[in-house]
Amino acid sequence: DRTPPKNLRPFLNASTMAGIAFGNAGCAAVHALAYPIGAIYHVPHGKANYLVFEKVFAAYKKLNADLSPLETLLAGILKCPQTHVWKELFVFLDRVFTRQPLRELSVDEKKCLEMAASVVQSQQRLLGNNPVPLSQEVVAEVYKDCL
Repeated sequence: DRTPPKNLRPFLNASTMAGIAFGNAGCAAVHALAYPIGAIYHVPHGKANYLVFEKVFAAYKKLNADLSPLETLLAGILKCPQTHVWKELFVFLDRVFTRQPLRELSVDEKKCLEMAASVVQSQQRLLGNNPVPLSQEVVAEVYKDCL
């Protein structure tokens, strides 16, 4: 019998729903930058996403991406001014997850450049969903900012 145990079914259902949601909504740079971290350093994909999440969104802001719809939504959820959503979001998330610098995985600046080249070469399906284009140089800077 290949039926999963009853205690795993909610987890499997949630995982399936997340996969469907991601497939329909499309993922972008956070997921793209997470792939080499997982492949090279054997970090689970969700954790790898969190390691780059803040710096990817900082890059979006620096490149003047219009994040206002998301910021409005987050401001309501976090009950804070829209101008403070990113700070408040990461204060909250850092209570839930441990975010380690990439250097603790033995990532160095040279590896940042290699991973950036890999992302730009192999993750265009995800990078195409960004609110602003990210060059290989920007991707490398995001990785370096995560060191």
